[in-house]
Amino acid sequence: MPELKLNYIKFFDYRAFFNGVEEDYLIDLGGNNLLVYGENGSGKSSLFRGLRDFVFGYDFITHNQSERESEGFIEVGFSDGTKERFDATGNKSTKSEVTNTAKLNSFLSYKELLKTHLFEGTNEINFFDLLVDGILEHHQLESLGSLNSAWQGLKTLSVQTEEEKVKNSLAEKEISEEEAAELIEKIPDDIDEKIENFNGEIDELISEVNQELSKFLGFFDPDLEVVLQINPIEKENYNAADIRLEVKLFGQKIEVHHDFLNEARLSALAISIYLAALKLNPTADSVKLIFLDDVFIGLDTSNRIPLLDILNNEFKDWQILITTYDRHWFEVAKKHLKGNWKGIEMYAGRKGTSNFEVPVIIQESNDYLTRAKKYFDAKDYPACSNYLRKELEKLLKQRLPEEYVRSFEGKPKMLSQLWELCVDRYDKLKVPVDGEVKRMFELTRLVLLNPFSHDSIHHPIYKKELENAFELINKVKAHPIVNQIVILTKASQLEFRHPKVNYTFKFELRQDWRLDIRDGIRSVDYPKCKVAYWEFEGKPFWDFKKETSLTSVEQSKVQERDDKLNKIIENLSKVSSISITRSMILKHTKVENHWTLKSYFDKIDESDNAFIEFIKEIWTNVKNRFK
Repeated sequence: MPELKLNYIKFFDYRAFFNGVEEDYLIDLGGNNLLVYGENGSGKSSLFRGLRDFVFGYDFITHNQSERESEGFIEVGFSDGTKERFDATGNKSTKSEVTNTAKLNSFLSYKELLKTHLFEGTNEINFFDLLVDGILEHHQLESLGSLNSAWQGLKTLSVQTEEEKVKNSLAEKEISEEEAAELIEKIPDDIDEKIENFNGEIDELISEVNQELSKFLGFFDPDLEVVLQINPIEKENYNAADIRLEVKLFGQKIEVHHDFLNEARLSALAISIYLAALKLNPTADSVKLIFLDDVFIGLDTSNRIPLLDILNNEFKDWQILITTYDRHWFEVAKKHLKGNWKGIEMYAGRKGTSNFEVPVIIQESNDYLTRAKKYFDAKDYPACSNYLRKELEKLLKQRLPEEYVRSFEGKPKMLSQLWELCVDRYDKLKVPVDGEVKRMFELTRLVLLNPFSHDSIHHPIYKKELENAFELINKVKAHPIVNQIVILTKASQLEFRHPKVNYTFKFELRQDWRLDIRDGIRSVDYPKCKVAYWEFEGKPFWDFKKETSLTSVEQSKVQERDDKLNKIIENLSKVSSISITRSMILKHTKVENHWTLKSYFDKIDESDNAFIEFIKEIWTNVKNRFK
């Protein structure tokens, strides 16, 4: 059975996520891992707390500006098709996998990391409570049940309390005096046995943690050696329960490691301890989920990549969510993380007339225009401009034939070139671009081509230009995409044979020959052609005026030209020496030595469906010929 994953998380009126229509605060994971960039105040912490509160069933915290006291919710969709809600009315998830996920203790923020190395008033850090009452509390010991339950039961044991229990049983006449005396005599040995069992099982558990810890630290720093050491629990001295770190750097023991090691090494050590313990937690019937909130803060760049490698290599079957405030690191991490990872960006922005900021979430699945709008709300005007340009380029390309979109060398054309081509094309289609739209393009061209030309990205003039660019895009969308039918494909070979004299002329298409149809109006876009060869009475490249063949230089110049098909026909019909006419050319020029050029021109004037059927028939015959 496949691992259960989160498909989406949806927020409404929870903490920073104020109101919002469905797509505003819907984070689409699709079962993938998630890398989140979020500036301060963007709602990044609300995302972390929201999913944690959903899993642990904590109190629901409504946005402080909301007047809807009982409408807020967090909804999570799962890969098995189910969905669960945690809401302001007190409803919590009852899905067993969610309840068991809480037992993993797999939500880690930078604040939790600090607990491992920022202690006051002590020379050594005791990790006992952090592990036994925290990360490992639900770990199942071999014979004693969960670690924390076993510990809670053990530390209540004392000779005095156990004797009181026996005396109470005696007073209730549940046992005889002889039985009571025998039980009281055994109490010290029974307690010793229970302590010994606990010590043995927790010692074995810590040994397993140390194996994982050593492996994880190897990713960060092979010169750093760390071992968790537990002092045996002693009878009626439970407050002295103790797990300490023995730390060596370059083989030398470090007595007070949290004062000696730098922050990067301390953070790497803390993360390794956390992940080593997490690896040993029970994961059956749960969502194997890890959420790391800003844990990269204490790590330098050289220690950040190793953490990603640990997650990729050692937690392959877990679903991992990571947040960071560092935009540069976000971009670096996106390139390093491969496979089932998604990235989103979170910003603080304002919507409508609200006087407070709300999260603006930008997802990879958003189209260019949606991203532009969200960056505009977040006041990231250069990013907004970038996606407006991409959206406008997309719209222009949709309205141009493929050969117009790319230059002869295969490089993409600039926005201004695409605009000019589109304007020219629609003029030819007799649906010219409105003069006001042309003026709007000129006014917004600077901001779309070079958003960083402004001294301040928050300048009101810049904001107005972007608003104009949004309007321009709406105007361009209003121009319909012209239906195009390919009459002949690029590289098709054509040959004219004179019906009365020994004259042949060969040429090929350098572009697709297209028929544009809009609202029943047809426009033929004649393709560029390349002259391949001609001969008269066996003499190649015969020049009728000079009555001699062209020189090799002259031949090359002719073959380098790219006249359009209608120009080729016009030039041929001017060869008066052998009486060539346009109708003769159409009737005696064959395409791929099969169909005449006239058959194509005749069909162009027929109905759309008739012409399409003709093209289908041609392609069917082509396929049959080459079987």
